[in-house]
Amino acid sequence: MGVIDHDRSPEGRVRMTLFRLAPAAYAWDILQFPYQGGELAGSGEAAWVDINGDERPELVAWLRASNDTLFDACKSCPFIIHEQTYTESRDGLQLHDMRVLPSPYATFTLFVRLLGEGNRAAAVRLLRDPARVTEAVTAAWGDRRRAKAWLLEYGEEERWPRWLEFLHHGVKGDQRYVVHFELKEGRWIISDWVTPHHTGGPAARDSVTAAPKRAGTPAGRSPAPKPATPRGKP
Repeated sequence: MGVIDHDRSPEGRVRMTLFRLAPAAYAWDILQFPYQGGELAGSGEAAWVDINGDERPELVAWLRASNDTLFDACKSCPFIIHEQTYTESRDGLQLHDMRVLPSPYATFTLFVRLLGEGNRAAAVRLLRDPARVTEAVTAAWGDRRRAKAWLLEYGEEERWPRWLEFLHHGVKGDQRYVVHFELKEGRWIISDWVTPHHTGGPAARDSVTAAPKRAGTPAGRSPAPKPATPRGKP
């Protein structure tokens, strides 16, 4: 018998406890429990899912993950999610697979990290227009000399936004970018980025501590410009 619960911490961490009925059916033994053999422990959600149809459910969890140290985000903005799958064995539930749940934000952080590693060949595969990698390199998007050089300020007012606005504290000064994404062959790629008309302000700079309840267009701002075809200046 598997039990999923959330603790009373502010993060509401999800936990798993696994029981095994004794052969004589007179008592339950605790096989796994949180922080002592129970690998599942983090902020998020989990569910029992029979993935392979064998009538023995697997455990799938979606847990909030720490981001690359280059990034910070407003409290209501999207975050990186780890999807973890646990399968049953004689010794209990064991981690079978873990991956970063694909999303526009995950794609952008990966793109910036690849630039920082000097891996342009992998970075261009995340772009609709591979030639634009030169623009990102010239702007030192992957420079790691400053922690939290990228701030995710807000995004499209949807549960799963397709465009995001970032403030980049670059070597040449601060610059905002509205980055658009699209799904191509089952994976998220960067379709375009533009520099918005507005220049931000105190409300934008303080978005980490004074964020709206939902990631959306802050008061006084117009929605982000759509990508131009052909690409042009905003």
